[in-house]
Amino acid sequence: MSEELSPRQLEKEGKSSYARADYSSAAKAFAEAAAAYSAQGEPLMAAEMKNNQSVALLQSRQARAALEAVTGTEAVFAAARDNRRQGMALANQAAALEALQRRDEALAGYQKSAEILEKAGEADSRTEVLRALA
Repeated sequence: MSEELSPRQLEKEGKSSYARADYSSAAKAFAEAAAAYSAQGEPLMAAEMKNNQSVALLQSRQARAALEAVTGTEAVFAAARDNRRQGMALANQAAALEALQRRDEALAGYQKSAEILEKAGEADSRTEVLRALA
C-alpha cells in the first residue's frame, strides 16, 4: 500500500478486502489506517481501526495477533465515554480470548461487554454478545 493513501482510503481498502474475504489484506490495511489516524492525532479512529484489524485477524485464524491488535482500545473508548465502541472492543477481546482457549477471561470480557452495551442502549449488539456468552 502506498504511503500516499489517506487514513480514510486505507480504511476503505480494508473494508473492501474484508468484504471479499481477503482477511489478511484487510488486517494489513486496517493496521496501516490505525497508524495513519494515530499520526494525525485521531486516537478514536485509530482504536476503531485496531478493532477492525482484530476482527480480520480472527477471520484469518490469527487469534494471538487479534488479541494484540485490540488490547487497550477499550480504554481509549472509555476515556472518550464512547460506551458503544468500548463494549464492542471488549467483545472483540473476548472473541480473541475465546479463540485462544482462555475461556474464563473470555467469559468475563463478554459479560463486561454486555453490561456496557446495555448502558449504551445497544440492544442488538448486546444480544450478539449474549449469544457468544452462551
